[in-house]
Amino acid sequence: MMMIFLEAFTSSSKAAKQSAPVDDWLGGFGTKLKPPSRNGSVGYDNLLPEFGSSNSATGVSEWDLTCWGKMAIESVGESIISKIAELLMILAFPLDRIQNDVKAAERNAEEIEKDVSKWLEDANNKIEAVNCLENEIEKHGKFLTWCPNWIQKFKLSKALAKKTVTLRNLE
Repeated sequence: MMMIFLEAFTSSSKAAKQSAPVDDWLGGFGTKLKPPSRNGSVGYDNLLPEFGSSNSATGVSEWDLTCWGKMAIESVGESIISKIAELLMILAFPLDRIQNDVKAAERNAEEIEKDVSKWLEDANNKIEAVNCLENEIEKHGKFLTWCPNWIQKFKLSKALAKKTVTLRNLE
């Protein structure tokens, strides 16, 4: 889909009208990624000559298209992975505190309630399952260790998205 959009974007002379959906889709990053103007003091022609050219019909430089494509590809599952990492950090502190309290209670020969021990087991099992999925994404994220396997990464990120609900229920 992104390739079709980029071809349509570069072949059309109405770049200004077509850039608005892209800016909305990328959360406004399209306007933030444009290099400074050539009239400015930075001198982009000397620093990055391969990205200095722009299509005169559209006014879009190669630099813009490269960054947009990169952002669209990197976003596959990355937001889900970052949310999972955040939820694991939020869950880690109460889990450690409760485990320390349980160990202290066991040393004092106190009885541990069943719901506390069940919650600890559930939390540990679910954290282990999430860590296993994260390892799968790292392991199978590339095809023949060269190029990313986006289909596999997308499937695993969908599985992680389902795990976010269970982690939120543990809080």
